[in-house]
Amino acid sequence: MEKIINFGKIDANNSGRKINKVEIEINLENDRLSICGSVWNSKNTDIIMGGQCLDSLLPYFKRNKKFLTIYDLWKNYHLNDMKAGSPNQTAFIESLNLDRFDYDFICKELEKHDLLIDKNYIHNDKPYQYGTAWLFKALPNNINELIASL
Repeated sequence: MEKIINFGKIDANNSGRKINKVEIEINLENDRLSICGSVWNSKNTDIIMGGQCLDSLLPYFKRNKKFLTIYDLWKNYHLNDMKAGSPNQTAFIESLNLDRFDYDFICKELEKHDLLIDKNYIHNDKPYQYGTAWLFKALPNNINELIASL
């Protein structure tokens, strides 16, 4: 399933004019979810912001229910088949409220808290060490209906 949702135009250049079209593309295939945003130049010939830009778009759409639904899906399930951490590791990392990803720092923090190897999460018959595989996070049961309703 592929869906492109147009959110109208914003003033992405701070020019005082809403001239930049915003689109969000949602792809769901084989239980893998991908969500990407695009903000177009005024002539709609090239994007001026794209990919994982939903955090940057949030201030423009913080009261838009449709955007907030997509934003929540993006935060929780984007590339759900490529998670570096177990649920416990991921929850701990999220609690750090980092403003950027630093693998070495994260590993040191996990190790300090005895979570670098999650003894409670077994992967390939052994406790899982952070970042050694791509783990799968199951999507909500109603994901198809949710996307279709957007």
